[in-house]
Amino acid sequence: MFITASVLFLGMSIANAQSATPEVRANAYTVALTTVLSLTADQVVKMEEINLGIAMKNDGIRSSTNFSEEQKADILISNNAARLERYGWFLSPTQMQALQVYEAEMAANGESNNL
Repeated sequence: MFITASVLFLGMSIANAQSATPEVRANAYTVALTTVLSLTADQVVKMEEINLGIAMKNDGIRSSTNFSEEQKADILISNNAARLERYGWFLSPTQMQALQVYEAEMAANGESNNL
C-alpha cells in the first residue's frame, strides 16, 4: 500500500514537471527514482546524467521540424530504450525490476516520465 501511494504521489510530482525545462524534468524523475529504487549517491549522479541527456535530446526531437510525427515517435521510443539500457549498467536486478513495476504503474495511470 505504501509503495502504491508513493508511486501515485511521485507520479503527480512528475506530471507537474511536464511543461518544465529538461533540467527540471530530469531532476524530478531522478528524485522520484531515488525514492522508489533506494538509489545510492553514486547511482543518483549517474541517473541524473542519463535523465538530463535523454530529456535534452527528446526536447530537440519534439521541437524539430525535420522529422514527421511518426519519425519523432520512433526516435523517442529508441531514446527510451537507450535510457533503460544505460540504467541497467549500474542498477541491480532488483532495482531494475522495481523500475519496471514503477513505470508500468505510471503507464497504467496514464502518466509518463516526461523525459
